[in-house]
Amino acid sequence: MAEEKTWEPRVFQLPTDPEELAEGITVNFGPRYLGERVLREDMFVELGGPKSCGFDLLVTESDPTKVTDGKVTLIGPDFNEMEQGGIYPFVWILRVYGANLTERHTSLVERNLIEFQDQVEGYMRVNTRQYLWTRLTKKLVKGGFTAAELARGTMMMIKAALPDMVDAIEAEFRTCDPDAVRDQIENYAMPIWDKRDRYIGERKDDDVEHFFGCTLCQTFAFNHVCVIAPERPPFCGITMYDDAEIIIEMDPHGYLHKFQKGNLIDELQGEYEGINDAVRQKSNDTIKRLHLYSTISYPQTS
Repeated sequence: MAEEKTWEPRVFQLPTDPEELAEGITVNFGPRYLGERVLREDMFVELGGPKSCGFDLLVTESDPTKVTDGKVTLIGPDFNEMEQGGIYPFVWILRVYGANLTERHTSLVERNLIEFQDQVEGYMRVNTRQYLWTRLTKKLVKGGFTAAELARGTMMMIKAALPDMVDAIEAEFRTCDPDAVRDQIENYAMPIWDKRDRYIGERKDDDVEHFFGCTLCQTFAFNHVCVIAPERPPFCGITMYDDAEIIIEMDPHGYLHKFQKGNLIDELQGEYEGINDAVRQKSNDTIKRLHLYSTISYPQTS
């Protein structure tokens, strides 16, 4: 890799309207590219990963003055300025503001942060947080793909998916100075992640009056239903308890349903009268009982 140099921040201003953002996207993207892997022989550059360092982080800001909508800041070389075959550190921080947005909504917005990357032809993204590992193909970079376009597509996805929730988005990238990146991980990102993890870990099933049911997979498994509780995520691991609560607020008639717990039947196995009734109804009378904490007796359907 080329000798490290000092990079001054470069600032780009993108449109703020989702339709205008979409018009400026030049790369191929869509569900057909989900899960794409980039082999070394096809790779132009590697970002983060086991041989370098990096992270991605979404921050929900409560102060609108802390987020300049459409602003992109890049410290370090852009993708097309990197040495072919090189390995670089990679930091991507996305700051979002919305009048109705709170820290509870973070994971919901994060999914849309990831979605555009996963759908870009020639862009490989593996893992998250401080384990982020990205590869870009020669075709993608030589076709003009930049950090600003990555931010553009992500902003477009988030604003299109959450128009009533997100008012402003700002992106920050760093692709140089591994020591500065490691310092950001330890002193900036880790405390935020620790706080979020503690909140998730502290909430117990006994603390809530209802659980949630998910029937999304009934598109192909007709009698399947998952029960989502603070201590019991669904098999897919995609929708946690707080996520389900927020999604129902946004779409009360969708694939997620509120299940009242009802009377406790078995504390050890996690069986509730109300949950049994709800699961029986949503599974088309196929599943009569459910033990939330067992994989042997009356487990969740899979």
